[in-house]
Amino acid sequence: RNADLIVLAGISALTDGELLALEDAVREGKNLIVFTGRSDGRMSDAFYNGAFWKNGLGLLPARPGNLFEGNRLENRFDKIGEFNPGHALFAPFVGENDANLRLPRFYRHYQPSVADLKIGSVMVDEKNPALAESVPITPPLKNEPKKEGAPETNANAKESARPEGKVLASFTGEGGPFALERAYGKGTVLMFPFAPRPEATDLPKRKAFVPLLHQAVRWLAGAQSASRRSLTTGDLFDFADAGAPPDAVISLEKPNAPGAPANAPKETLSVGGNEHPAATLPGLYAASFMKGAIKERTLWAVNLDPRESELASEPLGSLKAVFASVATDDSAAKVHAQALSDEQKALAPEWRYLLLAALACLMLEVLLRDFWMRS
Repeated sequence: RNADLIVLAGISALTDGELLALEDAVREGKNLIVFTGRSDGRMSDAFYNGAFWKNGLGLLPARPGNLFEGNRLENRFDKIGEFNPGHALFAPFVGENDANLRLPRFYRHYQPSVADLKIGSVMVDEKNPALAESVPITPPLKNEPKKEGAPETNANAKESARPEGKVLASFTGEGGPFALERAYGKGTVLMFPFAPRPEATDLPKRKAFVPLLHQAVRWLAGAQSASRRSLTTGDLFDFADAGAPPDAVISLEKPNAPGAPANAPKETLSVGGNEHPAATLPGLYAASFMKGAIKERTLWAVNLDPRESELASEPLGSLKAVFASVATDDSAAKVHAQALSDEQKALAPEWRYLLLAALACLMLEVLLRDFWMRS
């Protein structure tokens, strides 16, 4: 309940209470990332195609579909094919880094149907909003006759606020979608139809994995909008970017330190609008302040230094420079190196004698073997 971004990975089922709390959270504006199913292929069809899907009205953007099973020994796998380069999720992979996104191999993944992204719109009677989710409508096939007993549309009816979903990237061939998004209330659900485990894919071992997840956090935290920002640990907050006046009192909620209990209360600082505190911990920071009669709440996504997962190659010359000696002829380093060289030369005759002794033993073994075989 205290999180701004929720990630589900390897979930087989949820209780009714857990699912209801999750739906309420996303409906109110929190975002959700779902890695579908488990790496071993076991999954509760009753949950994913039932309560999680709810005929298109649930949290899941699309049903998982069939399971693609490749084979490492037979070199059978899927890769990422087409993706939307204009979407914020793939911003780090435009241009020369495009190849890094296409290297990972996927041996086990589900194949959701694109048609599912259109299922689940409902007809809402404005005079009776309580019936908003009572009549799920699956778009009929082309030229399909109206079914007997189907509800009639009236003048007060309109389509619900749940829009169609989008495919952000697809696997090669007939592999189906790699990433899907669909709105749910005020929130967004991002779905990956695979488990981030080595049994299912080598993506976690590739250079693209960390930048992809970093970018997902930036996007779903709203860091691309004018009122929300993306920072690196050590950077300073500038509340003016979010529209806070200099005399505003800012309530800044910090993320918990790594290793803190999940239910630990978050630390909240009270600072002025013209102050610039530092982002000391990675995570999502929430700043609240009054702007006129309206209480504003904005988010900042704070990441570790991204150079740990930089996609650009390091020049070989800079690596050599790290190990290059800068010692002068009169330095202690040269004296020490000369001493080591003299010691190695002194030990050289002993190594020669040891090698000759080893060869003599081998020759003796051959002679004894021949003698034994003749006798």
